[in-house]
Amino acid sequence: QTLPESFSFLKNITSLAASHTRIIGKLPRTPWLTFSATLRELDLSCNKIYGPLPVEFFSLSQLSYLSLHDNRFCGILSENFGKLTNLIHCHLFSNRFGGSLPFSIGNLLHLKTLWLHDNQFSHQIPFSIGNCIHLEWIS
Repeated sequence: QTLPESFSFLKNITSLAASHTRIIGKLPRTPWLTFSATLRELDLSCNKIYGPLPVEFFSLSQLSYLSLHDNRFCGILSENFGKLTNLIHCHLFSNRFGGSLPFSIGNLLHLKTLWLHDNQFSHQIPFSIGNCIHLEWIS
């Protein structure tokens, strides 16, 4: 089972917690634009979600907590990652992300935790991360 397309009807949702729910498959493209004005917390950890993050995902401009760890996400984090400017906690560990971290990570000025271990990122961290003055823990 994957996230149902009917989620796009949940226009006022502020938190979506669906960890350990046996979600299998790629993330659908549809609901993220609907949630963009309201969703603040998203936890899809510990499922079997695979593939890259859809570009629509980065419209979640109000998101402050993102937990996608222990899935099978892959691909690179695009420069669109920097559009998540309200992000405080970001847990992407134990996936299959690769490539370099985007320079736009420096746009995440409120970021406190960034957990990326157990992926396939290159070991270079962009110097723009110095803009994340609230960053307390990176792994």
